[in-house]
Amino acid sequence: MMKQTNSKPSRRSPLLLFVIRFVHFRQISLISSEMYALEKFHIIVTKAVKTLFHLLFFFLEGKWQTHPEVF
Repeated sequence: MMKQTNSKPSRRSPLLLFVIRFVHFRQISLISSEMYALEKFHIIVTKAVKTLFHLLFFFLEGKWQTHPEVF
């Protein structure tokens, strides 16, 4: 019996190509959703720090004594 040899380079099946593209797309979408979450987290932290500094200066300047209705 003769052995069949394939002279063409091995080709990937269409199903395997689909899986590779799908996984690659999922990685990109995960990265973009992580960046979105990081951006939202950054906005929340920035607002919290600004609020804390405003409260700190509010107390340091003694405005809480002239505006007791705030508390």
